[in-house]
Formats: sequence, C-alpha cells, structure tokens
Amino acid sequence: MKFLRYLILRIVLPVIILIGGIVGFQVLSARPEMVIEDEQAQMDPLVEWVPVAAHASGLDIETDGVVVPHREIYLSAEVAGRITFKSDECNSGNYVKAGTLLLEIDPRDYELEVRRLSKEIAQAEADLQENDVEIKNAEMMVGLSQEDLVLQGQEMKRVQDLSKRGVITESDIDVAKRDELAARNSLQVQKNLLTLQKSRRQRLQSALELKGTQLEKAQLDLSRTKITAPLSGVIIEDLVETDTHVTNGTQLVRINDSSTAEVKCGLKMDELFWIWNQTGERYVSDQAMSAAATFEIPETPVTVTYRLMDRNFHWQGVLSRYEGTGLDIATRTIPCRVVVKKPREVRITDDQGRPMDFHGPRAMVTGMYTTVRVHAQPTARLLSVPESAVRPGNRIWVVRNGVLSIETIQPAETLDGAVILPAASSKIEAGDHVVTSPLAEVRNGMKVRESSQPVATTTPEMN
Repeated sequence: MKFLRYLILRIVLPVIILIGGIVGFQVLSARPEMVIEDEQAQMDPLVEWVPVAAHASGLDIETDGVVVPHREIYLSAEVAGRITFKSDECNSGNYVKAGTLLLEIDPRDYELEVRRLSKEIAQAEADLQENDVEIKNAEMMVGLSQEDLVLQGQEMKRVQDLSKRGVITESDIDVAKRDELAARNSLQVQKNLLTLQKSRRQRLQSALELKGTQLEKAQLDLSRTKITAPLSGVIIEDLVETDTHVTNGTQLVRINDSSTAEVKCGLKMDELFWIWNQTGERYVSDQAMSAAATFEIPETPVTVTYRLMDRNFHWQGVLSRYEGTGLDIATRTIPCRVVVKKPREVRITDDQGRPMDFHGPRAMVTGMYTTVRVHAQPTARLLSVPESAVRPGNRIWVVRNGVLSIETIQPAETLDGAVILPAASSKIEAGDHVVTSPLAEVRNGMKVRESSQPVATTTPEMN
C-alpha cells in the first residue's frame, strides 16, 4: 500500500497534471475563425469635405499696433520774466481747448517799452510834419528867388541896351551884373536848402519806420507774455509754477494733440505686396514715378480695434505712410503709420459684431495696444478655405472624382478661421472639395469616399 501510494503521488499524479495542462493550453490558444467580408476589407476611407469658396470681399491684413501721439508740442517761453499767473487748467491730465490762457509772464516791462516807443513814434511824426513845413517854405523861397533872377535878367538887358547908346557908364553895368549874380546865388542857396530838407525828410521817414518796427517787436513781446494753448489737446506735463522766473527758451508745458491720433504698426513685405497691388494702383516706370511717389504707400482704409473685457472698441483710420524707408532689423517688418482723424468716434461690439452699450474709453488714447486690420482690395483673384483644411507645410487634400490629390498653397492671410490664397499661385479652383477630416495614411491618387453633405463651417463676423 505504501508503494502504491508512493507510485500515485510521485508518478501518476504529475503525469495527470501535465496532460491536463497541455489540453488546457490547446483549448485556450485556439482562436475562432473570423469571417472577413470582402466588401468591408476593400472599402475606401470616408472623408469630410468643404468646397473652396471664391473670396470677393477684399483682403483684410491683420497686425498689432500701438497708439502714439499725432503731434506732441512743447510750449516754451519766448520772453524772459516772472510767471505771474497759472490757470487751473494748466495741470497734467487736463483737456484744454485751443486759445485757452495757460500762463502769463509779468508784462510790465514790455508795456513800458511799448509806451516808450509809442512816444518816440509820435515825436518822429511831429519832426516829419515840421520838416514838411520847412520843405514847403524852401519851395516858396526858391520860387521867389527865381522871380528875382528873372527881374535882374531883364534889368541887365536894359543896362546893356543903354550902354550901347552911351547913356550909362561902365560902373552902372558892373552894378547890374553884380545884382544879377547875387540873384543867381540866392536861387542856388534856396535850392540847396530845399534839397537838404528833402534829404532830411528821408532820414526822418526811415527813423519813423524803424521806430514802428521796434514798436511791433515790443507789442509782439508783450503778446508773448500770455501763453495760450495752440491746439485742443491734453496737457501731458506742466513744468513751471507761479513766481518762477523763466528765460527765453524755457520749456513750460507739453501738450498732446487729441484731435487726431496715429497708430504705429509693422507690415511684412508679403503683406505690403497686396497693398501695393490694389484696384486702381498700378506700377509705373521709373521715369514716370516722382521721387516722392517712390516712398509713398497707397492710402488704404483701416479698422483699429482695442479689446477691453468682453467689448471691442473700433475706430476707422487710413494707412497713411511709412515710418522711415527700410525694414526694422529686429522684426523684419516695414514700420507704418495709421492716421485716425476722428479718435472720439468709437463703435463698440461684442465678439459676434453686435452693438453693445457704451462702457469704456470714449476716445483713443496714447499707449493703447490695438489690432490693426487693413482692408486691401487686391486686383488678383482670391480663394478661401477653412483653416482646418490646411495641413502642415501649407498642404491641402483635394478630392476630384473620388481621388485624393495633395496640393501646396501659398496663403496670403489667415483671418477669422479662414485662409485666403491667390488663385493664380495654386492648382485649385472655386468649388473644389478639400478634406477637413484626419486620415491615418495619405498619398496622391488614393481613392476616398466623400460624405454626402459638406461640413458646416462658421466664420466669426468681421468687425
């Protein structure tokens, strides 16, 4: 019994366990035969698609910008003196209208100078009137001397006639000649006096005009004692206080012109290409282009947007000019300026472009970081595809007659979820189907199945 128990435990039981394991392994490793339908194995991938659309509403170029002053003026003292008056409006941050009195310099010295010169002019006018009387008297004396000379000439003729008859002596003839000579001398003296008086009148007239010029200068200096705002704007900095002594050239106030604002932005060369080639803009020869036109940018409408909380604040402006003549080394863009002529006319919308209540800044102010959208109207024909259809490397998948084709595009601008591209530089046309869904494997010429309807795309409303 012991031997039998030993034989079962040592030999028979391990053999049974081994055989059971082999059978279990065979049972578990056996896979049921899978039925593969030939039609399903050969089915082409299903793709979602959207049609390529013709883009006829122009090309919006978007970039960042910052609001800068259109004009920033430093008011300086043009005369020396002590500040005797400073307006309450002449403080940093205040808005002032053109012509508002800001400061006044002590005017007493300049008023005394005006009065002194006025008296000197009155005296010069009196001297000129006195000289006019002397000239009239001298002219009368010249007339009398001329009459006397005529009489002495007639007397001389009578004496000469009598001398021929032997009635008078040589002594009488000499007396007549002496009288005629005296009359001639008197006439010449009177003429010299008249010439002298006329010359004196020119000198008095010049002196009067000089005094008049000096009086104008004194009156100008007197007017410069009152410093007024030359434009409507905001005072950025006030640099003096009452009782401060200033000299000619001392800076007093800095004012920012608020009637017009400017936005500084940068555009890439490929973006400027579309601005240069707009409807109505054509390249001309170097001979026909003026030097000024060489450095001018076509004026193009612009929308400047500032976002605050859930609101978008919009201003209308014009792309006006370049800032300099070359590319910025750091950003490789062309610095440009946008002029906003009505910075207080603002339109407020939400992200869908719907008008909203007026809450926020009521005018464009310096330092705002904004979005600049340039509304160009290129002459080239443009197409639009959803941004989701563009693959890495600017490639899109086009389906024609159930066959997929990989095309490379050259985007002009990406805006509001759509990619705008020129039709001339691509091999697609309006109406072509582009794939928006992902594919595990893509190759040229592969067959695909298109969904029955295009994928609905939503594009945010342009502001």
